[in-house]
Amino acid sequence: MEIDLVEPYICLGLTSEELRNEPYWAAKLSTGPTVYSKHNRRSWLELKEWLKINPEVYIERLDFYFRDNHVHIATDKDGYFFSQGIQCWYGGTVQPYYVGGWVTNNILYRIKYIVPEMVHLEHEDDNYPITHPDIQRGLILNERKYY
Repeated sequence: MEIDLVEPYICLGLTSEELRNEPYWAAKLSTGPTVYSKHNRRSWLELKEWLKINPEVYIERLDFYFRDNHVHIATDKDGYFFSQGIQCWYGGTVQPYYVGGWVTNNILYRIKYIVPEMVHLEHEDDNYPITHPDIQRGLILNERKYY
């Protein structure tokens, strides 16, 4: 993945029409630009790989958006987390959701939001140490932040 860090906004597979009609995450980078992508984990993993190749850059802020709905996840943390899923209830109701999180003192804290409305669903009570294998895929640590 090639990213031009001169641009103020970097889009990963998202058109302006989709920005109006799809939920998306936005990650502000330490060098100034904001990377955003609709709800798919692949783009988050692409950003994670790009940050490994460019260790001088890290995420400063993570937000979720849908139309006028805005959810601020965290700013100036040691790392960030994104995942998505589908929750099913008895009777056939299916609800997609995002999980956003941040790392403080080597612990991951997570919050679940229903998408596309960005309604707070629940805090994930099973906060994980950052070494836990279940969270590694969606976890981006700001390892170079303090160097």
